Amino acid sequence: MYLGVVTNRHFKSERIKKFYNDFSDYPSLRDSIGYISVDLFNQNGRLDSIFISTNKCSYQGNLVNLVYENGNWIVKEIIDDYNVKKLSINQILQLEKLIELEKLKLKEEKKEYAESYHKRDSLFFEIVRRELEIENLVKKFNLALKDINTKIEYIKLKKDSAYKQSIEFIEKIIYSLRTNELSLFFWLMYASSILHLSNNNINEELLIRAIESLLNVKIANNETNELKLQLEQQLKEKLNELKGKQKKLV
Repeated sequence: MYLGVVTNRHFKSERIKKFYNDFSDYPSLRDSIGYISVDLFNQNGRLDSIFISTNKCSYQGNLVNLVYENGNWIVKEIIDDYNVKKLSINQILQLEKLIELEKLKLKEEKKEYAESYHKRDSLFFEIVRRELEIENLVKKFNLALKDINTKIEYIKLKKDSAYKQSIEFIEKIIYSLRTNELSLFFWLMYASSILHLSNNNINEELLIRAIESLLNVKIANNETNELKLQLEQQLKEKLNELKGKQKKLV
């Protein structure tokens, strides 16, 4: 299942006549049919805008659960303030990512509006709509984490995910340092990253490999500056600290 937020709706109305036991006509009710447009957090981690034909009464700003069946997107469920508490941890993480992507889209729209010579009313209203939509999504996100056990599981999963990403990033740095020489810009970036991540309980063997590789790599054109000298000193101190810990364990 995928989470999405309804961004627009266009329904036609058809009258439905109901009859009671006494066969008297009950005032006609209206049933909506048509389509909705939805911002969807897809399997590639991107924001897609899709159109869905539906007879579910989805309103602009609704959070919806979607499934893809027989070549069509289907609204499986509308996530209200009650059933949002039943979202799984993976769905909560999806919701968090959806909010993040909507905020990025809002930022782009605000920049476009600020830089446009002719201010378009349609874009202004789109900005207002998206701001309200994000506010509603954040409310849903907070409600989903109201249960303390769910929140603990969410925090643990986030930490595990961040740790895994840090390990993968350092491994990529080590692989990149296999080159014959490195530009000063990338050296400074890698050095700052390693020093920052070294405070996150990263595997010490991996950190030692990364620091030694960085200290031994050749800088293109033998460039240097004050910042490089400072970071180099910090890296050497961190390396001595890590090797000192390993000696104590032997």
